[in-house]
Amino acid sequence: MINRFFLFFTALLLLVGCRNSDHHFLTNKEYREQVFADFEEARKVAEYRDADLFAVLDQQLSTREREALMFLYAYMPLNDMADYDGLFFLRNVKLAFAAMDSLPWGKTIPEDVFRHFVLPYRVNNENLDSARGVFFRELLPRVRNLTMKEAALEVNHWCHEKVNYRGTDGRTISPLGAVCTAYGRCGEESTFATTALRSVGIPARQVYTPRWAHTDDNHAWVEVWVDGKWSFLGACEPAPDLNQGWFAGPALRTMMVHTNAFGRYQGPEKVLKAYPKYARLNLLENYAPVKKVVVKIVEPQGDPAPGATVEFGLYNYAEFYPLHSALTDSNGCASLETGYGDLMVWASNGHHFNMKRLTVETVDTLLMKLERRKGDAFDLTTDNVPPVAKEPAKVTESGQRENDRRLAVEDSIREAYIATFIKRDDAAREALELQLDSTRVWPVLNRSRGNWKVVLQFLRQTEAGHRPLALLLLETIAEKDLHDTPLPVLTDHLTAYIGLGGNLNPTPLEQQYLFNPRVDLEMLTPYRSVLADTLKSIKGLKPSLTVENLTRWMAGNISIDSVNNYYRIRISPVGVLSIRRADKANRDLFFVAACRSLGIAARLEPATRVPQYFDSTWMTVQFNAPDQKPIVAEKGFLTLQFDKQIRPEPLYYIHFSLARFTGNSFRTLEFEEMKPVGQFQMPVELEPGYYRLLTGNRLDDGTVLIRQVFFELEKDEHKVVELVMRHEAAPLKTVAVWSRFPLHLQKPAIVGWIDPATEPGRHFLVDLQPVKESFVAASIPLLLYTRDEQTAKQLTAQLPANTQCLVDANWDLAMQCASATGLKTDKGLPAFIVVKPDGQIVYYTSGYQIGTPEQLIKVMQRLERESHSSR
Repeated sequence: MINRFFLFFTALLLLVGCRNSDHHFLTNKEYREQVFADFEEARKVAEYRDADLFAVLDQQLSTREREALMFLYAYMPLNDMADYDGLFFLRNVKLAFAAMDSLPWGKTIPEDVFRHFVLPYRVNNENLDSARGVFFRELLPRVRNLTMKEAALEVNHWCHEKVNYRGTDGRTISPLGAVCTAYGRCGEESTFATTALRSVGIPARQVYTPRWAHTDDNHAWVEVWVDGKWSFLGACEPAPDLNQGWFAGPALRTMMVHTNAFGRYQGPEKVLKAYPKYARLNLLENYAPVKKVVVKIVEPQGDPAPGATVEFGLYNYAEFYPLHSALTDSNGCASLETGYGDLMVWASNGHHFNMKRLTVETVDTLLMKLERRKGDAFDLTTDNVPPVAKEPAKVTESGQRENDRRLAVEDSIREAYIATFIKRDDAAREALELQLDSTRVWPVLNRSRGNWKVVLQFLRQTEAGHRPLALLLLETIAEKDLHDTPLPVLTDHLTAYIGLGGNLNPTPLEQQYLFNPRVDLEMLTPYRSVLADTLKSIKGLKPSLTVENLTRWMAGNISIDSVNNYYRIRISPVGVLSIRRADKANRDLFFVAACRSLGIAARLEPATRVPQYFDSTWMTVQFNAPDQKPIVAEKGFLTLQFDKQIRPEPLYYIHFSLARFTGNSFRTLEFEEMKPVGQFQMPVELEPGYYRLLTGNRLDDGTVLIRQVFFELEKDEHKVVELVMRHEAAPLKTVAVWSRFPLHLQKPAIVGWIDPATEPGRHFLVDLQPVKESFVAASIPLLLYTRDEQTAKQLTAQLPANTQCLVDANWDLAMQCASATGLKTDKGLPAFIVVKPDGQIVYYTSGYQIGTPEQLIKVMQRLERESHSSR
């Protein structure tokens, strides 16, 4: 198929002509010479893949094609050099110029804007595919007669036809994978939309706030360069015009918005950090008021601390996410341009450290003395206050109505595609024919989405005796792997495992850490047979000998490269093997994949991500000293004590986290996200070290009540630490009164209105799932109104079991509530009130707000506490 696309676009190039194709792509001589020098350095990095990558330069290429290709080679990350070949990159170059030559705005784009925001094949850390060609062929007829602005808006409508929002795991699926699945999280939607816009020559970049200041989440969207300036749009969420979207209001109170610019960047934006191969740009001033703050770090004796590590941390997901890190200058100073909220500044010189709250609005320079040391036991309580909420510009009603009409049509197009996925009855017939349990086959095929034919073909082609194992493989891999894993990859892992003599009825440990092809967040690739064959000579008589040989082989054959894989993207194990380079994370991934390929259970330890293999117990591998024998993992034992009546029950990465000191900062342990504390097996086994327990309670206005506990955990020590959630002290106030309240309540309740067919409604339901059981456990009454009986029935499975799902056909009750109370409804649905039996309303929210379900629980808990205290 890829070759067919290539022939199509070759013909297109002939039709549009190769006019001006032999002029320089890099017109500035000094910049061109720098690119050529950087290309030569990059070529040395990829010396073991020279022919695979660079043989295309021997073809007859135009000057602009050659220079564009060299530009890509000079600055591409290591994983792209390892996992793709030269023809892939040449096709992308030709397609970029095809768009330039075919569309009226192509020649209006400045060279540097085209170079950094149209030509690059990669947006962020997504898996790559042939999307540029596919999208260009489909979109060209749709946009060729439009203005540049109209085209940008039209491309986003096309994106909405293909993909809408749903949360997924941390691996960023390819653009065509998103189309196949028909949904993606915001990072995948924005990657997909940016790729689509670039495919028709519209400069585009994924921008993101790495963490919101006012709520526990982040967001990514798209900026497009149209008619000489950058504007934003919500990826796969079309609005009537540019610079409109549901996130326009939240963006006014964010603390950082940035993007990555491929290559050596010399544009006008403020550079947060410049690297040899890319630049991180600070775009915050395009969205929110900004201020430059300075941090001055001094040693314990009061002298300036040059070279100290400084992190500007923003509370989110129960950790202080580093918006920016820097080394202090000769005066002990570091700076950041950020928004008007609170940050937690951390600083360390390797021996001493400290941290302080920085309130940007009132502080210009923060002085901080490094007066704490590793091992100090202490508690620290702070409040983190976000920038104040502001209202974005309004959308005209007429424009919104037409946009809503188009969105409904686009939803129907996407739903028509989803309707082609396999149905339950068809899956049952296939299972019967394959002699497999239909109750297991249907969930696998259902979760496979548009990839269901590949998954079914895998089961069909597997010989009957091995089909139960094939089905187990499909049940073992991640849901996203079902969406986009090709048939040869599934076949490789099954046949190589069987050929190695793997247990056909693997134990749970074998299933997860030997049979499972997924190691971390990498896309599945067919590595098992290649690694088994390449490394067969080092296999020993027992696991310890094999691992000893493997680590020695890796030390001699794989160089550690901590610079060139700058997006920290996973490299396939075969890619590491071919390029013989990897950063430490991909070295560890390769080790685990190699062990599994040689029949040894291995993993990245769930909390610390250090590589381990299993030999009666988990053994930790020491790569820093390859001659040192693997060691039995040392353990300490931590018990977290907590109030079991707290609702919602504290969730990991939402309300609390554990972090271990790594020398210059604390690194959060990667336990399962949103796991309730009560589900942790106490005591928790941890590597000995210096730890921080952090808890955070986010209030309705975005303020967070934070508590940090620092402690040392020794080898074999059993330690008890209290997990305390701080609560808001101020009593709830009545915000409105519904004087003739039409419902008969025995106690305070939540009353809400939702339309699940809308994007805000879908977002709310996604947010509800992690805390759904807390509504039941706390016996919280929830009355939820929707438009009709059918919708109410469909909603039931997504709601807490004690919810009354009711019908408000024309939203009459919602309008009666607004009329009787004077509460504003301009933000639309979903809308919720917390109301007492006498009609006093103590909480109200309208429109989608991240974290609304949790806030509703907290308000109800506060009412209960106030009721008990008043008795």
